[in-house]
Amino acid sequence: MADAVKGLMDRITNEDPETRGQQLWVMFALAMFLVATLNWYAYVREPETIEISSLLEYKNEVVKVEGTLISWVEDPYSSGDDRIDAIIDDGTGVVEARWYRPGDMPPIGTNVTVMGDVIEYDGRIWLQSLGAGAFEFSSSDYPEVQQLALADVAKDPAKYAGEVIQLTGFIGESISPDSTFTSAYLGDHPNYGNSEHQMHLTIRSATGTWIEVTSKVEIQGILSYQQRDLRWSLQVQGTDILVDRAHTINIPQLDWSAEATWSYQAGQTIDMSGMLLTGEGDWRLIGPNNREICLVPSDEDRANEEASSMDGTIQTVRGRLLWSTASSGWCIDANEGTSPQLVNPETPMNLLAMLSANPVGMVADPSATYT
Repeated sequence: MADAVKGLMDRITNEDPETRGQQLWVMFALAMFLVATLNWYAYVREPETIEISSLLEYKNEVVKVEGTLISWVEDPYSSGDDRIDAIIDDGTGVVEARWYRPGDMPPIGTNVTVMGDVIEYDGRIWLQSLGAGAFEFSSSDYPEVQQLALADVAKDPAKYAGEVIQLTGFIGESISPDSTFTSAYLGDHPNYGNSEHQMHLTIRSATGTWIEVTSKVEIQGILSYQQRDLRWSLQVQGTDILVDRAHTINIPQLDWSAEATWSYQAGQTIDMSGMLLTGEGDWRLIGPNNREICLVPSDEDRANEEASSMDGTIQTVRGRLLWSTASSGWCIDANEGTSPQLVNPETPMNLLAMLSANPVGMVADPSATYT
């Protein structure tokens, strides 16, 4: 073998003009073979598994880190990117993994192995991963979840610090389906004033559907202490919130005389009574003293209006209370995950709704009776 290699090298280094062309072809073929071998090795070699604390030593290299998934958010800037940003903790440090073209995410607290390029830019460092195979985990890596009551956590929260726990309660505000970061509270009673305990929630990633205020939910997350706000908080993923659809939600009646407090119901599904105006194309609801609020009807509402005009009638509408930048005011929208229509013709007007819509008109005729 040594003689063969020696003979090959002698031919390459031979300065005989007659064999110079052959030498060049041999050298070219040898160079291509070496490049192909190096590329193949770089492709098939197993990346090294390292600790997060030593990431800076592997800049621009493909590595693996193994740790606990403590948080993630899909499309963090709501720009339509097919991307998930995940936070991994291995005990020596914490790193963000930016996962493009991702696969399914496991529950919070799962032990995962992440493969990606170590990127360092402008003083920040992260792993950049691509494809479904960049995150490795199995069902045996899922966390053991403790099912607790709010009272259990309130008694000794430090006992559960850093652990994955599961709580059941009533959410304190409506959660938008597109919000990638929401701060809310979980209570042990639908009414805030009747709650004995309140757990702060930090909800990351979009839920994909509206979650109404006072909904009964089951939440799983990691309990941590927030030094800045001096409080305990449960770190939750929006996709891990399970809503009990059997629980009846109380829909509040919006009061015309308390417009200054309407912002407290922002994002909620509400009822409101008044005179419905549809004649000019823009739907409005008129209340006492000519106060008005804009309405955003559904296609079903417009079809019902064409079949039988409701213009100028007293109605109770139901929709989501949202601030409209176009009209610089509050609007009731029937297209944001509420009932399929603003006005349900099968719902009779009750006395309180009529009184809210037109209190002066109801007392104008002393002989009138209502049932």
